Amino acid sequence: MRADSRKRLLRLALGAADAASRGQNEDAEAALRQCESFGQHDAELTAAVRLARAELAMSRSRFDAARTDARAAATSFTRLGRRHDALRAQEIEARIFWKLGENARAQTLFQKLLVHWERWGEGKARIDGEVRCLTYLTSLHSRARRYEQAIVTGTRAVLLAKKSSDLPLYFPKAANALAGVHFRQACQLHPDNALTTHITALGPTGSAQVLSHCRNARALMDEVRQIAIASNNRHQAALYGSNIGQLMVLMNEIDAALPLMLEFLMSARERNDKFQEADALQAIGWAHLCAARHQTALRHLTEAIAIAESLDAKPLLVTLHYDYAAAAEKTGDYKTALLHHRAYTRLWQQLSAEKQAQQETVTNEAEPFYLKRAERYIELCIPHPPSTADVARHVGVSVRSLQVAFQRYRNTTPKSFILNLRYQAVHAALENDRGPGAVARACVEFGFEYSSHFVREFKRRFGKTPSMASRPDASKAD
Repeated sequence: MRADSRKRLLRLALGAADAASRGQNEDAEAALRQCESFGQHDAELTAAVRLARAELAMSRSRFDAARTDARAAATSFTRLGRRHDALRAQEIEARIFWKLGENARAQTLFQKLLVHWERWGEGKARIDGEVRCLTYLTSLHSRARRYEQAIVTGTRAVLLAKKSSDLPLYFPKAANALAGVHFRQACQLHPDNALTTHITALGPTGSAQVLSHCRNARALMDEVRQIAIASNNRHQAALYGSNIGQLMVLMNEIDAALPLMLEFLMSARERNDKFQEADALQAIGWAHLCAARHQTALRHLTEAIAIAESLDAKPLLVTLHYDYAAAAEKTGDYKTALLHHRAYTRLWQQLSAEKQAQQETVTNEAEPFYLKRAERYIELCIPHPPSTADVARHVGVSVRSLQVAFQRYRNTTPKSFILNLRYQAVHAALENDRGPGAVARACVEFGFEYSSHFVREFKRRFGKTPSMASRPDASKAD
């Protein structure tokens, strides 16, 4: 192979890895098709191709394949002296731990990689590598409620991201992570924080600490929103605007917040995203409630409840009934307020009981050693889903023992667990594969028959049909 052709193919393969990491899977696959036939006798090109394959597998939640290719790529790049590419390949395994909720392992590996980037990295690659590691560490600290550490790492990630030559990619992720920490702190420190996960149970406040965190989060979201606007990503800009609007309500800037919230509502309706529409209506209703426009609040909340009921979105319905009860009480309609408060209490108790039952099972008796192995095996085999008997054989127990373990410790059956992951995999695939034929490709990939039953079940689970999820103009969430 000529030297110039080899360099072009190497750049193409590494570009494929970049495209896959951004969710541009079709572009990545097209680039890989040009590289693979030439890489069989070239160690450097083969390593780059395996890195791109790992990123593609990662984007489709095929963690076993991603890990295998990433490890092979890291080993080859290390042997070839390409430290930057080796570190990037090693990051994939840390991201797998993060995705699977193995937080301690993810944190240990990201911290190790951060040290390596600081020691061996150079130029743009070092900055980008540090930003990626710091952003994930911010998320991990936040998960563990180590908010002070999360703010330190998040601030560092944001400052470095501003130096990146790929600012539109790295800055929004770092800023979102840090803004989320400030938002959680604002809710936790709010004087009325009895329901810290339910922002619409709170209201405008003069608390200096709350306002400080709100201002910090708002400044970050403003910057991210401007990047989305510059990229002509209207829905993402509207989503960021809605988040800014919620912060502005807490800061008692309600009338200025409402246009941002209405923009997100219109965008959700254009995309026919019912869940986001209900979420937007709730936020608007909350803003009017805080402004003492109670009848207007009730109209928006009524519409939101109807949508949430059609989706059977119980966690959303819990907070909607709470908000409706509060608004109805303000109008003096105590009978209606009582009805909605009872609905809120009933749903809250139901969801709490389900959560407590799962927690008590784990607390009172250790899970069977084979349960985690079974879940891991299922996750790795989703493109070719195993039967319950296959899983039982793999972990070395009887089918009955496996069924009992899933029912007792996960409140489901192995079959339902597998089916749920398959639908999630299809949904994730459609988020990354837009345009004609995407639904058919996803069905073939994950073993579904493209039928009316599949469409109905998909809509029941995600609030939209598969074709809606695969629209070419749909935005990808960070």
